[in-house]
Amino acid sequence: MNIDTFINESLLQNGLTRYIPWKILEEPHALIVGSSGSGKSFSSLLLLARLSLHLKNLVLTVCDFKGDKSFAFLNGQPGFYRYSECLTGINAYYDAFIQRQSGNDTSDNFHILFIDEYSSFLLSLLKAEAEAVKSKLSQILFMGRSFHFFLIISMQRCDSTFFPSGARENFSMTYCTGSISPELRDMIFFNFKEAVKVPKQRGHGYMLKNGTELYQFVVPQITSLQKVQACIKKTTEISEERRTE
Repeated sequence: MNIDTFINESLLQNGLTRYIPWKILEEPHALIVGSSGSGKSFSSLLLLARLSLHLKNLVLTVCDFKGDKSFAFLNGQPGFYRYSECLTGINAYYDAFIQRQSGNDTSDNFHILFIDEYSSFLLSLLKAEAEAVKSKLSQILFMGRSFHFFLIISMQRCDSTFFPSGARENFSMTYCTGSISPELRDMIFFNFKEAVKVPKQRGHGYMLKNGTELYQFVVPQITSLQKVQACIKKTTEISEERRTE
């Protein structure tokens, strides 16, 4: 199953509009990294809308630690957790994973957890709480694909300390939006440092696929933000019905 993500900038420069596909069953989990104002939230919205459109029976959980206006349209929606509620949302998602892994849930629909500002969220927790969250999400990163449980995490820094036991390597799709610092380049694009030199503006970036394929991408313009929001909102509403089936 291929999900069109963002536009291949190299092909666009040659007059071809082609999207970089995400084969989610073969390439589980996505990481979106960038400084404040780089376009992470906008990119995340578009990605969630595309997944909502193309994944049948999707159960979507959104944890918005930042709590700004980007996801305010989901206020009051089932499966939406804001700021201090994020821990509850992550635990509920993990519990659903355990139910499927143990065989109590015999369905095979997709469950996706999106977390915005994951690093800031972890730093807000007590040490024991943070370690428990990291352990739970590491299990999803290592084993989630087999059970159709996937993560999309957005953060400003993706230090390995946030992903113990090498769990960060299990993100098949890593998107870096906007300008990339030398430190971030060395952290994510170690094998492509010479290629990742051109500064990127908001809505542009570099993407590493499976640790071996490097792309430059452009986030396509959205003609109707309301339609994007409505698509995600509808999925959260239907997700609640699927959680209780």
